[in-house]
Amino acid sequence: MDIFGVSLYPIRWKRVVLFMSILNLLIALEGLGTLAWLLLEPSEPGNRFLLVYSFERWILISSVSLFIILVVSVQRLIKAKSEWVERWLGKTEQLQHGNWLLGIGTLFVFVTVFLIIWLSKNESFEPYLLRIFPLLLLGTATVVQIWIFLIFIMRRNVVQIWKNYFPLYKKKQMFDIASSKKLLLSLIALSVLYILVQVDAYLDIREAVPMGDTTSYLEGASLPLSDPDFFSERRPWGILLTYKILGGSFAAIETAQLFVSTISWLLFIWVFSRSVKTLLGKVVCFIVILGFSLTPTVQVWNHTALSESFTISSTVLILTILIALLQDWKWKLFFLLIFLFTYWMSIHEVNLYIGLLAALSFFILGTLRKQFRIYWLVSICIGVIFVINFQLSSAYGLPRWALPLAEVITKRILPNPEYLGFFETNGMPVTPELMALSGRWAHSDNYAIINSVELRRFSKWLFGNGNVVYARFLLAHPLYTIISPLEEKKILLATDYNKSIPIPDYTPALPAQINELVYPIGWYIFYFLLALITVGFIFLKNLRTKNSVYWLVFLFFFISIPYLYLSWHGDALDIARHAVVANIQFHLGIWLLLLLSLDKININDQRIRTRHRS
Repeated sequence: MDIFGVSLYPIRWKRVVLFMSILNLLIALEGLGTLAWLLLEPSEPGNRFLLVYSFERWILISSVSLFIILVVSVQRLIKAKSEWVERWLGKTEQLQHGNWLLGIGTLFVFVTVFLIIWLSKNESFEPYLLRIFPLLLLGTATVVQIWIFLIFIMRRNVVQIWKNYFPLYKKKQMFDIASSKKLLLSLIALSVLYILVQVDAYLDIREAVPMGDTTSYLEGASLPLSDPDFFSERRPWGILLTYKILGGSFAAIETAQLFVSTISWLLFIWVFSRSVKTLLGKVVCFIVILGFSLTPTVQVWNHTALSESFTISSTVLILTILIALLQDWKWKLFFLLIFLFTYWMSIHEVNLYIGLLAALSFFILGTLRKQFRIYWLVSICIGVIFVINFQLSSAYGLPRWALPLAEVITKRILPNPEYLGFFETNGMPVTPELMALSGRWAHSDNYAIINSVELRRFSKWLFGNGNVVYARFLLAHPLYTIISPLEEKKILLATDYNKSIPIPDYTPALPAQINELVYPIGWYIFYFLLALITVGFIFLKNLRTKNSVYWLVFLFFFISIPYLYLSWHGDALDIARHAVVANIQFHLGIWLLLLLSLDKININDQRIRTRHRS
């Protein structure tokens, strides 16, 4: 029995018409369910009979009834006007018409979802939300289902659009390491030696050293996963989940951090060296990068029960996957990259904002160069991860940004009358009790700035409008924003973490002279200027190629600069620790650019010699 009238259509349209008819039936059933919901569960208490329904309730009931009639009419049209439906379906095959239809459908989906989210958070609309919610739910389900149907019937257009706007650079951009057996054996020997050094470090220490924030990590990790506070605690849920998996054991934390760090750096150098053409350049890359990863700047964090070690390792892994994708795109690596971004943005607060900056950078890079447009997908995924994590971080009674902002206000704003005047003009209640904390830390007097009854008005302003006012302040004072972190550039770029983070029984793996060469502390100013000059020289002399990892590495280096600024402006307490990842990113980016440039210089020299010989 042909109840949908499919037999009236040629073979090429029968499956589409059947799908459309089933979709109409599903939407009609959803409409009937919504109608029953409105009749049986009105928002007005006690109004369960037709004659006492409110006028608004009758409007909703009538709207849903008209909607059901419309869906049934469309289905009758499919059976009675097969020629007209065929003509419409034929137009969807045309690229121009199909694209417009799909674009409008996609726009409707975004508008509908945004409308529901906005209405659910709009306090003025809250009294009406319960009344109209069934209709909103029906509308959303209908729009999404129709959009899925449009994608199904225009799947060829979708594939073509995908290929046009997200082209994959199919030429492999890597130089095989296995081309020389001696080289391969040398690199394997260096890797084994590196592993032995890391094992020796583990045998010396065995257990991660607890630090100031360790207790709060362990307390958060002790919460059950079924407790909503686990994901909205004062600490990011990623590090809490990691500690929960490790059982809160310092021995397990030490083992896991050293293992992940070792694997991350080894994977990175094996992948990165495939972008270096000369055999000597590959060996130099192994020596320099693995040597860099053995400096105290990286290693001390592997022996502390803090989030820094996993943050550094996941940063290195993300860069590894990005370079691997650029060398040879594989979708399984893409999904691994999104997983790593999800974890990385969930273990450290500042990573949320750096991830957003990375998403913007990927979008700009894709706009400038077509072959990078595929990374727009990465930007979209990062945006979704940001929204989810930001909502979680704000769900806790004390948002994660509130206490660091309070530190900035007490240490940097209150002692300066000009800055204080700006905040007071923008609504911050300035009282004698608040001014008594001027120049002190926010945790003074048992976190009085948060807990004191006398400072209740201030804490209410801090939670409600403090972050917005602080952002306005930074924009209104560009000299302060740019210059003030430079006054503490030694802390940001040249902290001796071996002294500031004392680890019992830890001894640097490399001599002090080599550590100073790879990560300068005494001559950091000269190194800083040399680094900036090197980057400028690389681009002025065109020591880069059109389709290479140069752009990616430069992006990695460039992001470290706003990362350093964010670390300084984001908190006044423990700046050296907050800036460690940006610090490593800055130095590593310089070394990678330098190694790639030296490799290209070596290649050019070889070409010149070959020409002279010929």
